[in-house]
Amino acid sequence: MRLWTIFQPTTTLSRDQVRHGLRALTWEGMASSGFSSLTTSTFLVAFALALGADNLQIGVLASLPFLTDLLQIPAVWFIERIRLRKVIVIITWLLSQLLWIPIALIPIVMKIPDASAISMLLGLMAVRGILNAFTNCGWASWKRDLLPQNILGRYLARRLSLASVAAVILGLGAGFFMDSWSAGEGRAIGYSIVLLIGLVFFGLASPALMAFIPEPIMPPVSELQSSFSNTLSAPLREPNFQHFMKFLLSWGFASNIALPFLVVFMLQYLNLPLLTVIMLTIVSEVFTIISLRFWGPLADRFGSKIALSLSIYLFLLVLLGWSFTVIRGTNTLVIPILAVLQVFLGIALAGISLTVETLSFKLAPHGRATSYLTGASLAESAGTGLGALAGGFLAELLSEHIYVLDISRVNLCYGVHIDPILMTGYHLLFVIGFLISLITLRTLKSVMEKGVTRREAVLPVLIEDIGKLYSQVNRDQKMDNFSIYPSGCLRFVLETDGEIGIGISRLKNGRMGAHLLPTERSRLEEEPPSRIWK
Repeated sequence: MRLWTIFQPTTTLSRDQVRHGLRALTWEGMASSGFSSLTTSTFLVAFALALGADNLQIGVLASLPFLTDLLQIPAVWFIERIRLRKVIVIITWLLSQLLWIPIALIPIVMKIPDASAISMLLGLMAVRGILNAFTNCGWASWKRDLLPQNILGRYLARRLSLASVAAVILGLGAGFFMDSWSAGEGRAIGYSIVLLIGLVFFGLASPALMAFIPEPIMPPVSELQSSFSNTLSAPLREPNFQHFMKFLLSWGFASNIALPFLVVFMLQYLNLPLLTVIMLTIVSEVFTIISLRFWGPLADRFGSKIALSLSIYLFLLVLLGWSFTVIRGTNTLVIPILAVLQVFLGIALAGISLTVETLSFKLAPHGRATSYLTGASLAESAGTGLGALAGGFLAELLSEHIYVLDISRVNLCYGVHIDPILMTGYHLLFVIGFLISLITLRTLKSVMEKGVTRREAVLPVLIEDIGKLYSQVNRDQKMDNFSIYPSGCLRFVLETDGEIGIGISRLKNGRMGAHLLPTERSRLEEEPPSRIWK
């Protein structure tokens, strides 16, 4: 009887109950994020590659958790019917975590690399996705009703930063373990050991800690919500939330065309050791932790929409930087260049992940958060899943060729001439992701947030804050000298009628593209692509 009371929703929560619940929620975030560092991104991609996956299968693997989130539609009905979010979330999350046991045993019980091993991995991940659809649906609504709105940004930033610390520590330890493990087919066994150890100490701790988080009781069902169709369509009937869902759909698609393949690019094309890739990932996570102390208060002070737009612009610059890595003459600087890009990627992703969550909570009405947050999650998941699939298809399609980017005339500030640049299919994939992301960013403008500060009022404050930080580093130089050139250059670019000519040619088996300039054709014939990209 006492055990059942732990899972019962509470009508009213005292201040102590909320405080203890937030503390348990923080520990749960650290446990789940720590284990996620082994089951997403670098480790999962490396594990799939060891099993014999190609680019298209990597895209399918990245898209599965998001495409199966479409099952949140029946999950909304189930949760509204049962009205026991805590019970549903803990049971489905526990079963989902336990599925990592057969996943980890694939290299032990099956022949690798082999198509059957990849099929087994994709099948088990699909089952996990089905369970996670119910988990995510109830978990988002549960957190929305528990978290105080006045400290939303600061608390989520602190929780995410501590979770990132756990991910960094566990990821670094696993990286050193895998670096000392044997190569070849036996390397997949090392991933199995890492997954099983992480599951025991972190993966199973997450649902256990959820039991200590109180669940506010769901409000009574109103007449408008009595119909499942009315409940499900409620977010679509509100124009502002509909605009927000359109943004999440388009942004999820655009950003994930290229993002899941950064690890594949480093492991397969750059041929970097796994430990190096993990260290670069940790650089990103460290700056995620540091920058969350900036993004949280910024979102509370000026609004989540402003912070989201700033972090997205930074992400676009990083994606553009990835598009031009390992170009002619930069091979010796590849690690420093990637490290710098990872720094800004961590800062950008911290702002995006935090502000998307806070903006979702702010726009979802209290007491009816389940359907609204589910709608937002569905839109983001559908876009992310389709983007990863499209990225996998494009990566496989473009991987056989080398491309030449010819920017014939560029007038930037004092005028810059850029020679034609050789690009692989991965580089072109990053360019495509950048362009589509830039276009879809316009959908954020139509989203309205209460209490948001106008951007014109935010920029002077940001410049002032950066100036204070800069003056602490260099007290002998004024901020004016630091900021005049970038702002003046940007203004010059916007006001000047610059001319840009761009052409992309394709090279295969050392043969020149049809649209190369004669001077570039002769240069490439003297120095074949194989030597340039070596």
